[in-house]
Amino acid sequence: MTRIREKESDFAAIARWATALYLAIGVAWVAVSEWLLPSAAMRQSVINRSGFVAATAVTLYLVTTEYGRRMKRLKGELEEAVVEARAYFQSAQWGIVSVRETGEIRAVNPKACEMFGYSDSEMIGQSIEMLIPERMRIRHVAHRANYAAEPRNRPMGIGMDLIGRRKDGAEFPIEVSLNQLHVSGEPVVSAFISDITERLKLEREARRGETLTALGAVAAGVAHELNNPLAVVSSRVELMLQAGAKELSPQMREDLEVVHRNARRASRIASELLNSARQRRPERRPVNLAELVDETLLLFREQMRRDGISVTTAFPAGLAPVLGDRSALAQVLINLLTNARDAIAKNGGAVRITGSAPTDRPDFARLRIEDSGPGIPAEARERIFDVFFTTKANGTGLGLWLCRRIVLEHQGNIEVESEPGRGAAFTITLPAAGDHTDAPHGHGEAGGAKIPAPPERG
Repeated sequence: MTRIREKESDFAAIARWATALYLAIGVAWVAVSEWLLPSAAMRQSVINRSGFVAATAVTLYLVTTEYGRRMKRLKGELEEAVVEARAYFQSAQWGIVSVRETGEIRAVNPKACEMFGYSDSEMIGQSIEMLIPERMRIRHVAHRANYAAEPRNRPMGIGMDLIGRRKDGAEFPIEVSLNQLHVSGEPVVSAFISDITERLKLEREARRGETLTALGAVAAGVAHELNNPLAVVSSRVELMLQAGAKELSPQMREDLEVVHRNARRASRIASELLNSARQRRPERRPVNLAELVDETLLLFREQMRRDGISVTTAFPAGLAPVLGDRSALAQVLINLLTNARDAIAKNGGAVRITGSAPTDRPDFARLRIEDSGPGIPAEARERIFDVFFTTKANGTGLGLWLCRRIVLEHQGNIEVESEPGRGAAFTITLPAAGDHTDAPHGHGEAGGAKIPAPPERG
């Protein structure tokens, strides 16, 4: 606005000087005419010319003043447009990188700096290829040359899949929209960049959910058909072991026991498949996490004591109950405690269960189960919640998958942290009960839900 006022005063001064100059020239012209033409008729003509000069001087002043006002208004609108454009540039939700035809970065907005981890001074003047992984830079130079030869606007989401590279070397998927414009006669390309990591994650989750739903339906059918013949096999083997207790040779008895053990294991897998595929309508009531943990630990304490595993719990006073299906949440605890027990049973160790109210999510409650076992390898952590993936020799690969599904059904999330040799920690975050705290919990109506038995060991 200061610049606008300066321009306004400049135009006013120009109007005054132009009018004064015109008047001076006009007066001089009239004076010379009167000196050269002294007759009365000519003097009358001089009066007329003086009036004409005065009138045109006033007109000139009015015209230049109006012109100055209009220019002031236009320049004010231009200033406002520039300020508004700069505000959009600075606050845009996309990263914006302005690039010269040579590939040199000429301007970046704060979102682009945040996205790539550089400051604007580190980016401006550098090649745009600094934001692309090294293995893709040569190909990108060719793409850039092709675009410069035939420039066109490219909307977001159309074109090749691109990868961005942050200052720390981390790579992430991006979408780029391109627009060419001319600045002072120079062709400039504006790239609008969007980090699509979260979107791709949601799409993968959606596809994964559809796959698991279809898989669950198939598994339920297969498990249902397997249960009957497996029950027959198991019962027949039991009869053979009982009826031929003395007649069976040691090798025959060992073989029958192997068959019996594996038939029971196959039956357990089929039952777990049926349970995981069953569409239930959960009873959502406030659940006190501390009470739920105490009840579940009753199933494990004696066996963990024999295995030399210490179990400690810590819950803050006044921790909000969560809204959920008590039986389903107990199943999650059983699966996680079973895994912790199996991980450290051979050498002994410790399991710690803690509750907390996360400061970053005030309407949630958090439950953390940590063990001092050997930890989970990095390559396994990526697939730990996948169906049928297991690191146990006798595992089914359904326990953690089912845990994750139950937690997601409760609008929560489950995360794993682990390093080889330093144990593992599973953190469950669930919505707090909120206004439903007046409903019974603990050992009331919801507390009466049956807690499933822990899986057999081995």
